[in-house]
Amino acid sequence: MMCTCHAHKAGPKLIEADGFTYTACGGAFWVENERPPLDPALRSYEVVFRDAQGVERHLSQVRTLRITDLPDNTPACKPAR
Repeated sequence: MMCTCHAHKAGPKLIEADGFTYTACGGAFWVENERPPLDPALRSYEVVFRDAQGVERHLSQVRTLRITDLPDNTPACKPAR
């Protein structure tokens, strides 16, 4: 079994998963499920991240995934005063 983990930079990320958008403020990682991909349309991902409210989220069976790095000073990830 082969696993690919992606972490281009540790800062905030914009996660677009199956039509929903999330802001990950830390600890984001994602892996592609490794089943015999006879059909690329059957590809899916597991995504784990901490959201802007500090809640750990786990998304499973994500079919379409796009991860974008956000600036370190992303307003949603600044601590409340």
